[in-house]
Amino acid sequence: MQEAAKHTGATGARDRTGNTFYNAVLTIQNAANLQWPERNPANAAVRAEFLLGSFPPRSAGSDKKSEPPKPPAPPA
Repeated sequence: MQEAAKHTGATGARDRTGNTFYNAVLTIQNAANLQWPERNPANAAVRAEFLLGSFPPRSAGSDKKSEPPKPPAPPA
């Protein structure tokens, strides 16, 4: 019984930490979207470098057949 309670508490803490991190990433992405809007073609290089528009995936769960995003190219 005590083991189950211990695991539940650890999972809850891990979930809270994960949610906090996810929300922080969304905040940063929103700020970057304001700074480098997608509608301006001159921002394409910056947006690609920082993977703006890739997180969270726009088709999360709706398109099961889509390929996962390709990892960024290693620096030259």
